[in-house]
This record gives sequence, C-alpha cells and structure tokens, in this order.
Amino acid sequence: MLNPRFDTERDEIVEYDHIHLGLAVQGRCGLVVPAVLNARALTTDDLDAAVRDVTGRAREGRSIREELAAGTFTLNNYGGFVRLVADAIESPSSLLRRI
Repeated sequence: MLNPRFDTERDEIVEYDHIHLGLAVQGRCGLVVPAVLNARALTTDDLDAAVRDVTGRAREGRSIREELAAGTFTLNNYGGFVRLVADAIESPSSLLRRI
C-alpha cells in the first residue's frame, strides 16, 4: 500500500483511490503542506506546472483551504539539514511510509 490511512471508526487500514500529493513548503508563517489535488490523473508536464503553482502560492501565503487539508501522500526535502534521522509530522488518520 502506497497511499493508505487508518480509519479509526472502522478500525482498519484503507487505501485512497486518489492521490492528493502534499508538498512540504516553508511559507511566510512557517511550514505548510498544500496538496496538488488528483495528482495521479496529471501528465508529467501538468504535474510539474501544478507543483510550481501550489508551492509558489504557499510561499506567498496564498494557499487555499482545500489544498491545505487534502494531502493523502506527502513529499518533503530536508535540503541542507545535516541529520542522520528525520521525523515527519503526520495527521492522526494518515500512516507514515518511509522508503
């Protein structure tokens, strides 16, 4: 399973049938995770354009509410941070998959 969540009401792991690709972005007011909605349905060129749009607006503090609450799978980049171990913060209903 690549895109699962834990359903606390049903007490089971379920897999989303869509991918809203969350992207960790350092914005004006701190770290935000806007999502490219329905990323699975996009071509490579369309995904590139959507990532640039979503991250650009996030850096400027112009993300829309739906993007900030929709991520089902999150990518981040630790960039210049030199660490041997990195921890992610995930919402309670999501599962963390480390590759």
